[in-house]
Amino acid sequence: MGALKMRRRFLALWFPRLPTDRLKRHRQHTSASLPLVVVERNRNALRLFAVDHRAEKLGLHVGQPLANARAMVPELDAVPANHQADAALLSQLADWCDRFTPVVALDRPDGLFLHIAGTSNLFGDDQNILTTVLQELRLKSFAVQGAIAGTTVSARALAHYRDG
Repeated sequence: MGALKMRRRFLALWFPRLPTDRLKRHRQHTSASLPLVVVERNRNALRLFAVDHRAEKLGLHVGQPLANARAMVPELDAVPANHQADAALLSQLADWCDRFTPVVALDRPDGLFLHIAGTSNLFGDDQNILTTVLQELRLKSFAVQGAIAGTTVSARALAHYRDG
């Protein structure tokens, strides 16, 4: 009898609002009632680095100059980017994900890879582990998208553009 060949399966997680989720979780932004944006200097201008859901619904987007954003939405909570704090949160999320598999890798600046070959069956199947991970992260107030594929590149692309 031949050895069983284990399929390579990767679960990619993408946190599209990691900086704003971090600020909201730690109540570090000034006003919970205002749309929240994170800004950084880029090409000699302050530009939006991250936007929360409310700001996105108002038409703001990543890369937009802060001056233009303020012209569109005068009442805006703009907070400077803190890449170290975002990286620390991503590492904490990776540690949390080790309950699903012992092999978790960072996909900086806003993603994770979980190698789930051999562990997804503990949750029923691939779809169940994906659903479980996403639900638990969303209950923790994270905006997250995820997908499973045979390679990290495929899983990342699906997580970004075809959640689930």
